Amino acid sequence: MAEILGKSEKDLKKCSKYLSEGNLIAFPTETVYGLGANAFDVEAVRKIFKFKQRPLTDPVIVHVHSFEQAQGLIDLLPFEEELYEFLTTKFWPGPLTIVATANEKIPKVVTAGGKTVGIRSPSHPLALELLRVSQLPIAAPSANRFGHISPTTAGHVYEDLGKCPILILDGGKTNVGIESTVVKLQQTSEKMISLTVLRKGAISNLDLEDALVGTKFETNVQVSVSSKIVDHKKLEELQQKKQEKEEENEKKNEKEKEKEKEKEKEKENENEKGEETIEKEESPGTNITHYAPDKPTFILTFNNLYKKKIEFEEEQEQLDLSKAIFVDYGGHRIDLKEKVLAYTDLSEEMDIKIATSSIYSTLRWTETIENGQFVLLPDIAQITLKSKKKLPRMLPGLADRMFRSASGRKVLLNNDLQIQIIKQELF
Repeated sequence: MAEILGKSEKDLKKCSKYLSEGNLIAFPTETVYGLGANAFDVEAVRKIFKFKQRPLTDPVIVHVHSFEQAQGLIDLLPFEEELYEFLTTKFWPGPLTIVATANEKIPKVVTAGGKTVGIRSPSHPLALELLRVSQLPIAAPSANRFGHISPTTAGHVYEDLGKCPILILDGGKTNVGIESTVVKLQQTSEKMISLTVLRKGAISNLDLEDALVGTKFETNVQVSVSSKIVDHKKLEELQQKKQEKEEENEKKNEKEKEKEKEKEKEKENENEKGEETIEKEESPGTNITHYAPDKPTFILTFNNLYKKKIEFEEEQEQLDLSKAIFVDYGGHRIDLKEKVLAYTDLSEEMDIKIATSSIYSTLRWTETIENGQFVLLPDIAQITLKSKKKLPRMLPGLADRMFRSASGRKVLLNNDLQIQIIKQELF
């Protein structure tokens, strides 16, 4: 069973020892609580996947206390290293994970078999102190069931992982409320480096661009945002096929292996163009269904959202508005308060920081509503656009979490207050 501890020096030392013995601890960061293992201990890291029921195709972020500690875990070209260090001086400790080429010290289970590793230095004082006391790099995804709502309190961790033999450091409620921004750093030519946002978070692509202004990197670094959505089931199937093929090859004699190698090279060239190629994930949190409540969830959008004609699902689920749990934003649809089963507002004042810090606790609240059949979330981007307020930079990160909580599914209310599900290929 899990045990919740305080934040005393004694508790930190107990957790540090527990980690060094190959066990797992949950600890607070400024974003969400993480489930951590010694990043060098393969068996300990495997426990993360087992306890969370997490697919091995999903890489794990490594937490460190400094740039110097990160340096010992990555292989960078000189120009890449300069930019990496620059970014850490601007955004560490803080909610920015930097993906770069991993060195041989990082086990493949951490990188999901890929060549890169995401590393960050959290700003929560308890997390930093744990990293300093243990002197270990800590591999840690969010401390919850895979795909479920991320935890922002020690109690949330216990709800999901209470039956697992872990220690939980209670550092109170996290203040950012959503996972870190993940950015991939890669030199693309002698004088150019790309910075690609793989997962949106509190730090936006605009924040990254602003940090480069007036520096030697301003004209040599290109910042972009990936729109990739990963199907974990597909990846798992492909990885299983690859593993079976490797096991089959091991049973063959050396002559046959040589012949097979030639054939495999040809097949690999073909597969590079085909759908069966396994593309390693470089960032967690890219699955279309993530951060999701244990109830069907939809985003309630507007009639004028799309310029082209809206198409609806041919077979509509029967969604009774009176059985809905509705999460609003800025009182946009307060007219529905008396028509739904339960109503709450992320922020009546449309304060993006308050909304972001409370989104996961609000989603967990929806699971507690008896007889609530489904959840409706606000189309926060459209509401903000309609208000004509300045678009906050944290908006894309929050909108991304809502999108994945709802598996990308959106609905409209017609004039008779009947719920209609929009065809998903529109997204």
